[in-house]
Amino acid sequence: MVLVGPSGSGKTTFARIHFRPTEVVSSDACRAMVADDENALDANREAFGLLRYITTARLSRRRVAVVDATNLLAQTRRALVSLARSSSTPVVAIVFDAPLGLLEERAAGRQDRRIPLDVVGRHHAQLEHALKDLPGEDFDEVHVLRSPDEVDAFSVERATPLPAAASEDAASAAGSWIRAWEEGWPRKDVEAVASRYAESAVYRALAFREPRLGTHGAREYLRENFDVEDDVRCWFGDPIVQDDRAAVEWWAHWTENGRPVTLAGATVLRFTPADLVAEERDYWNQTGDLVDPYPGW
Repeated sequence: MVLVGPSGSGKTTFARIHFRPTEVVSSDACRAMVADDENALDANREAFGLLRYITTARLSRRRVAVVDATNLLAQTRRALVSLARSSSTPVVAIVFDAPLGLLEERAAGRQDRRIPLDVVGRHHAQLEHALKDLPGEDFDEVHVLRSPDEVDAFSVERATPLPAAASEDAASAAGSWIRAWEEGWPRKDVEAVASRYAESAVYRALAFREPRLGTHGAREYLRENFDVEDDVRCWFGDPIVQDDRAAVEWWAHWTENGRPVTLAGATVLRFTPADLVAEERDYWNQTGDLVDPYPGW
């Protein structure tokens, strides 16, 4: 569920009344987690990365995720809809269209933070644009609440819990992933490989570094590495599959800035119901020679 509305429009109170604390993914709470201050706007990049990560994790486990942020920009809402679609989850927008005068009154009375009136006015104007755009966006339902009375009267009905997510055929999904890498890596075909990653993918190529997020993050990582890898040869083993997960052993060597490199490793994958990569974790060893797989590999 995506809550849409200016600061002070009642989103947080609504979420607190209708949902469990664990179901609400709040931008304020994420700012507090990364900066010890929910008003630290300079932490927005990290806070919203955390918000997307938590939302993705909850959806992957078929749990309710209520995103409590202003969500006034179309690109922000599109990204959240994409997360839901990647996990085959319905997505609903609840819009809090409070009158400008009420927003200004609430902003003036807030004790937890100061919200300048020009910000209140900008948010209200952005909401007017959002109301025009929302009917054409890919939400399953859009509910617009135009007064405190409508907010108070609105009820949330929980549907039957969604079944556990599983790829239609994880073996087939793993096979598609293997073919994309087998063919795309030697050719440096970034798009062929990146196309196997969902918009909500979490791609952890190195265990102790931050993951790359989404198709864009995968594409970025691939481009950085393919640009410096020449004469690539690679081998992949048969996937070991359970439910929506697979493990694949692989071996590759190339020259990098004139130096030989060989990596031997394994990748743990989880797939969306659309057979795209939802999560990838790579583990590998490296040597500074060109070494083919040993007999029986």
